[in-house]
Amino acid sequence: MVEFSLGGDYPVSGRVVVIHDASGNRAACGPLVSTAGEIVSLASYPGYSGAAEYLNVTGTLVVSENEEGFGVTITGTVGGLESNAQGGIHIHVG
Repeated sequence: MVEFSLGGDYPVSGRVVVIHDASGNRAACGPLVSTAGEIVSLASYPGYSGAAEYLNVTGTLVVSENEEGFGVTITGTVGGLESNAQGGIHIHVG
């Protein structure tokens, strides 16, 4: 049995993930890209007292240097929000 890993003897980085539908047809795909960034796992903000529907916001973000070499880029997935939700995202200074 081959033991795949992100690095090492059998790395998966650079390979492609393929999603099959219930009939076995290839429905989606995407490359596995190594990330040179910081991973953020989101959870409810301590002491949040706003709308109840935002109490279960979760997600994973990657913060990395942007391609121009200055500033950062934030990418990822956030769940627990309505599809039409509006808001903002920022990084605290202190």
